[in-house]
Amino acid sequence: MVEEWLKPFNSLDKISFREFCVVFGLKYEEMIMEKKDRENMAAGLSPKLDSDITIFSTSMSLQKQVDITNMFKETLNTKYTDEKSIIVIVNDMKKYLDEKYGKLWQVFIIDGSFWSNFSHEPFLAIEFMYDKFRCVIWRSPAD
Repeated sequence: MVEEWLKPFNSLDKISFREFCVVFGLKYEEMIMEKKDRENMAAGLSPKLDSDITIFSTSMSLQKQVDITNMFKETLNTKYTDEKSIIVIVNDMKKYLDEKYGKLWQVFIIDGSFWSNFSHEPFLAIEFMYDKFRCVIWRSPAD
């Protein structure tokens, strides 16, 4: 079984991080940043989430959680006027995420019950609540 798992790799006795990423279709540069973020988390160097944010589910590093929740709060607090303004906030969030973390982000802002099931890139999904809004945000796989 181990031999079968190792077949895609070229290395004889060691698998490099770059090779691991290539074989599993991960973006090497993104995974370097992810690794650094998680090392910072382990060392207690990550920023803290605001106390008014409730995380329900996430695969993201704390750094990304803080960045995304802060961006949502800032956008909501400056642009929310009524229910119709939510589309502006959704569009601004998607644009921000696409520019900062690469394309194919999906942004849902919900103010009631919902159920969902979706595929996402590794380490790039979050579900949280701020005020009365529940947000479900993820980056879709390219293929």
